[in-house]
Amino acid sequence: MKPKEEVVKIIKDRLTDQELKKSIVYWDHTVKEKGYSFIIGSRTVEMPFNGTIAFADLKPNANLGHPFKCFLIDAARKNVQVIDALYPPDGRPHNFHVILSHGKMK
Repeated sequence: MKPKEEVVKIIKDRLTDQELKKSIVYWDHTVKEKGYSFIIGSRTVEMPFNGTIAFADLKPNANLGHPFKCFLIDAARKNVQVIDALYPPDGRPHNFHVILSHGKMK
């Protein structure tokens, strides 16, 4: 399985069917080193391992301040940390691309 397909599977396994149908999921395939920090809302998050960042916009037609899920995925795609948030990752340059839209892979 290709890395993008693996990430799609990881995320699909962690969202409900309802969340998948409504959400748009973004992924930055660039591996971030352990300790890399970025901001989600008002909190700073550090990567707990070398890995990539994805996030699901659970209400893509809403303005900011609505539910998101952020996924920290280790480089081997074996460990995943999920963070519930009200804002997407911000604060540092990211290269996010849509990988899922309303449950369909892009």
